[in-house]
Amino acid sequence: MIIEKLHWDTDFFGYEVVRAVDFAGAAEEVVRINQYQAKLIYVFAEQAIEHLPANFFLADEKVVFKQKLQAHAVAPLVQTEIIELFEPNKALVDLALQSGLYSRFKVDENFKNQEFERLYTKWIENSFDTGKNARVFGYVSEEKLLGFVTLGVKNNIPDIGLIAVDEQARGQGIGSKLLQFLYALLLHEQQQELTVTTQGKNLPAMAFYQKNFFEVFSTTYIYHVWK
Repeated sequence: MIIEKLHWDTDFFGYEVVRAVDFAGAAEEVVRINQYQAKLIYVFAEQAIEHLPANFFLADEKVVFKQKLQAHAVAPLVQTEIIELFEPNKALVDLALQSGLYSRFKVDENFKNQEFERLYTKWIENSFDTGKNARVFGYVSEEKLLGFVTLGVKNNIPDIGLIAVDEQARGQGIGSKLLQFLYALLLHEQQQELTVTTQGKNLPAMAFYQKNFFEVFSTTYIYHVWK
């Protein structure tokens, strides 16, 4: 097990945050984590671990999906409702907050300083960082933003950071249209894979990605330990 300080999280949240990786649940690892002096420790494990102390809160079952785009190549679609966006706005932030219902930064009630809201707002702002090959596409109907998807690159593979549809517009196929738009765009750019991450408890999202040809690539269990 390795414990490392997370400088960005520490600076952003205003208290020390560290990450423990390759946690296997051994007694000596538990002792080391409980003795480590940090306000918050993210503990990453490759499997759910039973009989942990009560202060190990299972905050997230992180599921990474991947798909081979060429496996179901689609013809380019003309989606006149979908446009590229070039700056953040309140409507985008509101949709992002809706999408984070199962975020570990929301479900963990130990966050008391609007960490979830601030983090997702920052996430939207960073999604326009062209230096990181980040792009944002929105679904607009009658001049109202009803959905969006952010596209970046992770491990040299195109990656969906956030995808959201307004709760008042769900069930209309907007999410699938956004994905179809990305498929056509990435195939045109000669990309072969696409990844996206969600929470295992987010059953609607899990079903949505599986319906849209994604397969589970990896699962990571993330515990929060507060001091």
